[in-house]
Amino acid sequence: MNPFDVLKQLQDLPERMQRIQETLTELRVTGSAGGGMVEVEVGGDFSVHRVKIDPEAVDPNDVALLEDLVKAALTNALGKLRTELVGKLQSGIFPPLLGGA
Repeated sequence: MNPFDVLKQLQDLPERMQRIQETLTELRVTGSAGGGMVEVEVGGDFSVHRVKIDPEAVDPNDVALLEDLVKAALTNALGKLRTELVGKLQSGIFPPLLGGA
């Protein structure tokens, strides 16, 4: 590879990183548990955007169940996010950082 090509690619790196960041910011997935009684929406940057809890899932005498449902919904959402990110990487939606297509 020509050293000047490498320098050009390095100069383009901030723009490519910006495009990746924009793609991650726009990506949202929702995980659920308890038949949809608890839903958690996470972004491509792993931030939690929304938590929805059906009032029927709230039992003051069984807080542990609600905690388990929230944990399961979050785990479900993160699994979906992981799948989405891998798919985007494999399909080439993210621009390569250096070289490549």
